[in-house]
Amino acid sequence: MGAVLDNSNLNEAQGWAASAVARQRNYFESGATRSYAFRLRQLKKLKEAIVQYQGQIQDALHADIGRPPFEAYIEISTAIEDLKHLKNWMKHATRNTRVPL
Repeated sequence: MGAVLDNSNLNEAQGWAASAVARQRNYFESGATRSYAFRLRQLKKLKEAIVQYQGQIQDALHADIGRPPFEAYIEISTAIEDLKHLKNWMKHATRNTRVPL
């Protein structure tokens, strides 16, 4: 069971969370996450974690939203398969809007 937040540790948890968000924002704004190579490495790590914990993910999907194991497997497999589209997703694209901004 997880830790319970109460008045004695809520401020500490909020401070930790704010600090973590600030560090992540600074890292993102540094531009280090923009390259294809960086993103590919991160997605490969994500794929490894998904594969490693696939059973637990399926169990959690079943417990939380009643997702049958086969449906969970299909969703996980689709997410892994979609990772191959990274380079295409990173292409610059302009979109026309119907409403002038």
